[in-house]
Amino acid sequence: MNTHWLKVWSEYYDDVVSGRKPFEVRVDDRTPPYEVGDTLILADWDKDERKYVGRECEKEVTYVLRDPKFVLPDHCIMGIKEIDHGR
Repeated sequence: MNTHWLKVWSEYYDDVVSGRKPFEVRVDDRTPPYEVGDTLILADWDKDERKYVGRECEKEVTYVLRDPKFVLPDHCIMGIKEIDHGR
């Protein structure tokens, strides 16, 4: 499995952390590509100031949708969930 570090605009970050937004829509341009079981390190970014806010969370990829009937070309939708660290 792979780890991908991604920016998340601040307006969506809290919803991702809380689980209200259990998906990510992304350009599917990674090598290696996104796969079920991968870890996403999602970093809070201020899109207006174009800077890192200082918060991060980890999510596990549970599903990857690449079907062109539902997703723009060269994009994917990933289902994500909190990672269970056994705590």
